[in-house]
Amino acid sequence: MTELLLDDSARSDRLLVSGLAWCQSYAIRDYIVGHGAGGAFCGLWVDETGCHWQPDIFYDLYTVGAGTTMSDIDPVIATVCESAFAVRTTVARLGLADTRCFMNHQWQEPSGAAIHRGLKAVRKVEQVMRSGKYGYVVLFNRYQPIVIVVEMNGQTSSRDLTLYPHLPNANRGKMSASERLLAEMVAEVSKGDTHFSFFPFEPAVSAAAAIGSGLC
Repeated sequence: MTELLLDDSARSDRLLVSGLAWCQSYAIRDYIVGHGAGGAFCGLWVDETGCHWQPDIFYDLYTVGAGTTMSDIDPVIATVCESAFAVRTTVARLGLADTRCFMNHQWQEPSGAAIHRGLKAVRKVEQVMRSGKYGYVVLFNRYQPIVIVVEMNGQTSSRDLTLYPHLPNANRGKMSASERLLAEMVAEVSKGDTHFSFFPFEPAVSAAAAIGSGLC
């Protein structure tokens, strides 16, 4: 994580998503909601061309055991549409999928226009989920401090990860991970440390090992 932050050539979206993943990992491990932070984090960056919201992010928790890597819960999908932050999760409603939208009224914006923006954000979540195309996938080990960011570049497949689009009425789906990604997912972590990995996008070149996932 430190190497990425100190890299002057690192793209702003990569830095932002990595920072969000780091914060989200604390929300999961330490449940900082009780301290007034989280559950879902969103962000933007500002440069000479203006403000840029985060890309679409697919978050998933996984567990490791008996030589397999499996999803622990259904994923959390976070998108932004017209400055409205929408999050789809099953965490808060005991397995029932729920999409929540977080937004503020813009200056002199009619209430109807604000509601329209919120509904567009909710619809975008569903569209992204069914396409399986995200800017980034973030993987958290449920019981170990391991955070992995995989850049997907709006594709369903990269060299290291393949996401299979959501099927209607299906509660579970699959993802496929490369051997080098699987190795990071089961990495040994020293006490007090957090293991962070970033996989920049590379085009898919070969079949990967299938693992279970919480694609809802």
